[in-house]
Amino acid sequence: MSHLYLRRLDSNRLVRLEGARYAFSPFWSPDSQHIAFAAEAKLKRMPAVGGSPMVLCDAVDARGGSWSRNGDILFGTAYQSVFHVSASGGQATPVTQVDRAGGENSHWFPLFLPDGNRFLYDVKADDPEKRGVYLESLDHRQPKRRLVVADGPFTVALDPEKKIYCLLSQQTGKIAAQIFDVHRGELSGPSRILLERPGMLSVSDTGVLVIRKFGQDLSRLVWRDRTGREVGVLGGPADYEGIHLSQDDQFVAVTKQDQVSGQSKIWIASLPDGKLEPLSDSNRATNPTWSVDSGTVYYNDNRRGVLLRRRVSPQGAEEVVMETGVAPRTRVGDISRDGRYAVAELIADAAHSEAVWTDLKDGSNSGPQWHSIDAHGKEGMLPSFSPDGRWLAFSSMQTGDPEIYVMDFPGGSQRVRVSTDGGFKPRWRRDGKELFYLADDGSMMAAKMAVINGWMTAEPKRLFDANLKLHTNYDANYAVSSDGQRFLGIARESSSRDVDIQMVLNWPSLLL
Repeated sequence: MSHLYLRRLDSNRLVRLEGARYAFSPFWSPDSQHIAFAAEAKLKRMPAVGGSPMVLCDAVDARGGSWSRNGDILFGTAYQSVFHVSASGGQATPVTQVDRAGGENSHWFPLFLPDGNRFLYDVKADDPEKRGVYLESLDHRQPKRRLVVADGPFTVALDPEKKIYCLLSQQTGKIAAQIFDVHRGELSGPSRILLERPGMLSVSDTGVLVIRKFGQDLSRLVWRDRTGREVGVLGGPADYEGIHLSQDDQFVAVTKQDQVSGQSKIWIASLPDGKLEPLSDSNRATNPTWSVDSGTVYYNDNRRGVLLRRRVSPQGAEEVVMETGVAPRTRVGDISRDGRYAVAELIADAAHSEAVWTDLKDGSNSGPQWHSIDAHGKEGMLPSFSPDGRWLAFSSMQTGDPEIYVMDFPGGSQRVRVSTDGGFKPRWRRDGKELFYLADDGSMMAAKMAVINGWMTAEPKRLFDANLKLHTNYDANYAVSSDGQRFLGIARESSSRDVDIQMVLNWPSLLL
């Protein structure tokens, strides 16, 4: 669970704001008396001294925000446009339009200019020539115009001595500075390197710059036995986000993430060779899952909102299976053995997901008809079919904490709680006689599953401390061999991106 913390620059003490659970993308009011942030699929605000938050509007997957002196708020969104809402709350309305035909996919990190009308924002696009910092205005008198090609977060910084502004932007893994006329909305002079690394930026008018460095969240693919003993490694360190073994134990599919570009691709390797090679054409691919014959990989494209599949050997074309939509995000996590049903998570944000299923053969032309199983939770619900397709395992928070449940599918007349001390990311053994999951303390658990007189029973026990990377993009961070004797997990390697926040006093001096 994420929280907001405050720290004065003249102190090392962190103060947690108790009313801001699941908070992310915070930004300040102009008078520094309030903080706005996204949490639980809402945009909220609260006093900087603490207190109860006030809900301003719905905000699914917000990405950065800005608060003007006129009482207007802008916030970006994943796979959508920039939205506007009053600082007193109300209905959020889009103020930019994502040019999907031109290759754009998201508008992030809006930033008001001093007049409170014009604003800058970061355009995400697969084509590098379309990415960058763009300028528009609330009254739409300022036509959309790109100022500079850039790779991520930016800010506008005032040089307190010279009284000139600079645009600080990400340029090929570095942060560059260029003089920016905020009244004319134009750049001038040469672009100069400010820092030799990329990162999230925030700056005050006093010359203080704070940067949270970007870096690969390196992890390893580690084989372990049922005691937790390491028995092998697959490939080299990388930023892995999800992992799935084929039904015959001959192949592995993984999601690899690049934090600087934001791209993610599906890679596969044959076992025991272990040499990973890219599979997906999509560079927003996640959640790979194998067909029952181990010949096809299904995966999601987050940007386009589609479920894709690709034949592995011989390699076929990347095919669209169905449209899934982008708001809320839909992550298909499993396909039944007969290929008829799909289960998925409908994701509002990191704290709010819903498990659903659809019949892939219902013949509908209006997209999938999702059916709820009345299960709600946070990242890691990971609904998955038992090998015989009769049961569905998932994580749900109906007790207030995530626990593992199994229900008969599709009827849902039985709902059996499996875990006793928290649980998420359930995975079946190939014969359906065991269900594995992660306990709240990170332990790998194994539950003996049996149907007695038509009723499912479960006997869970702890196996070992898994020591897995936790933030895996709503995907599985471990896979289990068909006999349940070996585990391939995404093990933590480093966490540089989580803690490295640096402060620079008098940032213009770096340009001398």
